This record gives sequence, C-alpha cells and structure tokens, in this order.
Amino acid sequence: MMLNKYKKIRLTGKLLRELNEKIYERDSCHCVICETWIEEGVKFHHEPLKSQGGQDIESNGVMLCNVCHNERHFGKDTQDYKERCKEYLEGLYGTK
Repeated sequence: MMLNKYKKIRLTGKLLRELNEKIYERDSCHCVICETWIEEGVKFHHEPLKSQGGQDIESNGVMLCNVCHNERHFGKDTQDYKERCKEYLEGLYGTK
C-alpha cells in the first residue's frame, strides 16, 4: 500500500482569507483566462481541483471570473481551461 507522504493543507478563517488576498493581488485582481476584473473577496479556484488533491497553497490557486470558473467546471472546453490554468501556474512556479 502506498501512503501519501504529503499532508493536505486545508486553511480556514483568517489564514484562508490571507491566502485568497495574496492570490488576488498576485493575479492583479483579474481573471487569469479572460482578464476580466474580479471583485475583491471572490474566492480563488483550486487547480488541481480540491476533489483531486488541490491544496490551499498559493501555487495551486488562480483567480477566475464567474464565467470562466463555470466554464472550467462545466463548459464544453473544460480541458482547455484546465490547461490554461496549469500553464499560468507553471509559468509562475515551474512544473510540479
């Protein structure tokens, strides 16, 4: 049996708000896909998805507007949106 050697990071409260603010500022208050301005306080998107092991760390989060966030999860081009988010993060933090 293979054990996961990394403890999943799940933040709440003040720490999660601080992380969200950090990602919001890093992404210049804009959607990383379409560059639409995003209102402060909108929660970042996990890439990879939280259900697939996404952790609450800066290198796993991107700001997406409501339209692109919906497309990322439910649109016909969801794989393209996923790749664009991944490429953006790899450009900032390198390949995982």
